Amino acid sequence: MPKYQLKPGVENFTVMSGPDAGKSFVRGRVYDRVPDGYADRFEQETGNRKQETGKTTKPVSAPKGKREKKTVSEQPSDAQDLGAGKDKMQITDEE
Repeated sequence: MPKYQLKPGVENFTVMSGPDAGKSFVRGRVYDRVPDGYADRFEQETGNRKQETGKTTKPVSAPKGKREKKTVSEQPSDAQDLGAGKDKMQITDEE
């Protein structure tokens, strides 16, 4: 028995009248039948999930080999802005 799914680019919708009134159809789900009057929004499911670009999806893995080194910002830190480390203040108890 064929299965159906929404075509790429077709937005989710809810049927407003007829035997399927109130039923919602969502991208990415597979249905056993197409509601009357909405055949132009569906395609037969092939088992190969496709994104809206029309390309089949592939698992993506992290590249192997050299890793890119991250650099620290050249901006001074808040502590440097306040002059921390330049002069030390000493607090004494005077009575």
